Amino acid sequence: MATRNNILGVVQRDPKDLKLVQLLAEKTRQGKIAWSKSATGLTASVAGAMQLSFVLRPNIFSAIGMHSESWELFTVREGLIKDILKVENKDELSRIILEGSQKDPLIESVDELFRSATQTFRDDIDKAIEKVEKL
Repeated sequence: MATRNNILGVVQRDPKDLKLVQLLAEKTRQGKIAWSKSATGLTASVAGAMQLSFVLRPNIFSAIGMHSESWELFTVREGLIKDILKVENKDELSRIILEGSQKDPLIESVDELFRSATQTFRDDIDKAIEKVEKL
């Protein structure tokens, strides 16, 4: 979970963080990681003791029927205490102001993991729709 700033102030991350997230996304797409959804986030358990969690960003548009989900925090924990990886997803305007226009590859990979995890729930809804249509 190492991060540091280079001389230009750009965050540099440990390449192993990126590799871990890419592997988690791949295993999620393969259906090997089962995610659970709650009102505030997504969680999964890997290899017994490793806990994955996304905290969902509050959606200000949900009151008018727009339900676009995004995440604000992704964590990987070993057991109950030890954080292996913690990634914050700043809103787009804050990110551009603080970090410039180039998006962090780790954030992009966590975005892909989030899309893969949420696709599972969309697939479940599609299956439910198909079952009801066949009634």
